[in-house]
Amino acid sequence: MFARLLPFVLLLATSLAQTPPADLPALDSTRILQELEALVSKQTTQQQSLRQRQISTLRSAGSSGQAAAKTYEEAVKSLNEARDRQPPFSEWRRANAEQLRSDSFAAAAQLHVRYLQAGLEYDADKPEASADTSWQYVQSLAQVLADPKLAPTTPLARDLLFKPAKDSEISQWLMIGPTWPPDKVWAPQAGNIDDILQKNIRQIWRDKRDPRLLSTWDLQIQLGEESTKNNQQAAEKFAQEQKPRLLFARAKDLAALGQPNRAATEIFSLARSNPTHPDFTTWVNELKSFLATAPSPGSPRD
Repeated sequence: MFARLLPFVLLLATSLAQTPPADLPALDSTRILQELEALVSKQTTQQQSLRQRQISTLRSAGSSGQAAAKTYEEAVKSLNEARDRQPPFSEWRRANAEQLRSDSFAAAAQLHVRYLQAGLEYDADKPEASADTSWQYVQSLAQVLADPKLAPTTPLARDLLFKPAKDSEISQWLMIGPTWPPDKVWAPQAGNIDDILQKNIRQIWRDKRDPRLLSTWDLQIQLGEESTKNNQQAAEKFAQEQKPRLLFARAKDLAALGQPNRAATEIFSLARSNPTHPDFTTWVNELKSFLATAPSPGSPRD
């Protein structure tokens, strides 16, 4: 038994007997820190240069639907050749020729590149500018979605608007992903109006007490009514469930804009008109909270 263990015992003894190698000479901290600073500066310059090239490409692509569609094809071709994708680009283009030539695809492609550009230009230190850009974008998006000739009905068009924008062919081609804003502050999909309004715009305008905040709720209600007007069941569901929720959220933002009395009045009206709504108790509790902190009529104000 000991004979079988002897090699292991000798190996362990040898290992324990070895001394660690001597450390290297003292480092030149000043020189290393200087070089690190230079490397960081160089990396920042390269990233800024890449970002400007990306934005320039997207700005040109967003000048028209045709330019955006052409940029999309260029991105697909480049990715296919670089990664040896199948089917070959020429075969893919023939298979999707009808979609690529459609007005619907051109409109979706233009919106997509505009949204990519807006995301690249997002500045966490200056979110007001990004909110304004997003608001302009949302209004363009709403017009496209409401137009039967331009609405994204084909697979390629829907992918550009309803899949994460940072994962699209154009984004991969331009290497946008690493600099794309996080989902918690920027809606990932170019076609999700509700999410764009909520993440890109509302909190910023709420903090600034921008009165346009109410317009975001009005637009969302309008779009909900338009999208369900040809389906009686969907229209009734929207009117009875979703619209009251949106009106409640709008009323809460009235309070955020410094109009708590108007907010309480609207919530009271909402509760009286919708006593069977699933959120009725939430509305009542919110209204009680307003009333508990509101000054009595005729009481002195600060």
